[in-house]
Amino acid sequence: MRRSKFRMIELKSRRTRGGPMFDTALQRGSAWQAAHEALTRLARTRAGLDFEEGERLRAAERARVHERLGYGSFVEYIERLFGYSPRLTLEKLRVAEALEALPQLAAALREGRVSWSSVRELTRVATRATERRTSQLPDRADGLRGLRAGHANGARRGTADFGRSCRDGKLRCAAD
Repeated sequence: MRRSKFRMIELKSRRTRGGPMFDTALQRGSAWQAAHEALTRLARTRAGLDFEEGERLRAAERARVHERLGYGSFVEYIERLFGYSPRLTLEKLRVAEALEALPQLAAALREGRVSWSSVRELTRVATRATERRTSQLPDRADGLRGLRAGHANGARRGTADFGRSCRDGKLRCAAD
């Protein structure tokens, strides 16, 4: 028995579990657009969840949840709960703490306008005074790394602080 092209697409879309919108788009022949829209939606949702996760991590750390549950450290607790490495846990806490002082950047992450990896890079150099300029920066983390490399927090191009850097390529604050 020979199946029609339409029926083959319908069966294929059911296997991918893309949802009704995805199935309809596949039937119209715009599978790439549907895939892109679905991934874009997921990226925005993930950014919002990353923001919420950071808030919850900070709250759990402040409440010392790990002690009440018998873990040796907060890092161990998160490692067992999420499977995160100690380094990732500390990085998520650092970003969440930085976002408390950077409301515009926090809102952008919460609304899914920027990714967590971009925010991670921006929180290394952004200050409340320079936060507004972050909206003009690249929205991909790889484009941001070069901008922050070796610069002090809040440094502007053409200022003395902009050229400051320390050994091993790590950032240092203007007060260092």
